[in-house]
Amino acid sequence: RYHVKIEGMVCANCVRNVENAFNSVEGIWASVNLADKEAYVRSKQPREEEFFLELLQKTTYTFVEVKEETNDEKLK
Repeated sequence: RYHVKIEGMVCANCVRNVENAFNSVEGIWASVNLADKEAYVRSKQPREEEFFLELLQKTTYTFVEVKEETNDEKLK
């Protein structure tokens, strides 16, 4: 599970576009919170920062950072 900070999202269409980009990848499920400018991503396999960067480069949105959820944390 990952928390991905994203810049450039301003509306519900932006949220849908980012969710679609993530969810188009097999084994990925994502939900975006526009207020936090963050995607909450679950992946069946471990992902590196480069994966998120490359995925968002294919959109009009900007990757800021990714944090992997630890066992002590829960997704919002």
